[in-house]
Amino acid sequence: MKITKFIEYYTNFRKRFPTLKELERRTIREKQLIKEVSEAELDDIDWNTKKDKNDKV
Repeated sequence: MKITKFIEYYTNFRKRFPTLKELERRTIREKQLIKEVSEAELDDIDWNTKKDKNDKV
């Protein structure tokens, strides 16, 4: 393998650390999801998946 191909291969698969803005956005999204799930009333949801599949057809 030539050195240039190795460098291209390495740079394509190298892990990139997230920036501060990306980390902030991720934490905000996670907090929103946690809040939505904690406030959701899961007892009122109809979990019958067979009924849902028949409705789509």
